[in-house]
Amino acid sequence: AVVSTQSGHYGRGNQDIRDISIDCLYQSNAFLEVTSKPCVIPAGKRTEVTFSFYPRHIMKYSETVTFLVNGLSTVDVVIAGQGTELKVDVVSPKKKKVPTATLR
Repeated sequence: AVVSTQSGHYGRGNQDIRDISIDCLYQSNAFLEVTSKPCVIPAGKRTEVTFSFYPRHIMKYSETVTFLVNGLSTVDVVIAGQGTELKVDVVSPKKKKVPTATLR
């Protein structure tokens, strides 16, 4: 088995004096889901994008997520992670039998 989901947030701020538009060009796949809607970020404000990592194999992963800013320029964000072996330990050795329904 491979380790379960990990999520993180990426904040994108607008330090300009004008509003900016931002659009994520990345298409989510089986191991990386990006939650981002096209939006306008007012001057001095920020928005967050959620990345959810679902490793399927024990290996290193790397993806470049591209954002289109004001319809003219792009910003790349590299997301990297690693799938690891899932290990479940019993806290109390006296209770080695655990109903599998509790392992979710």
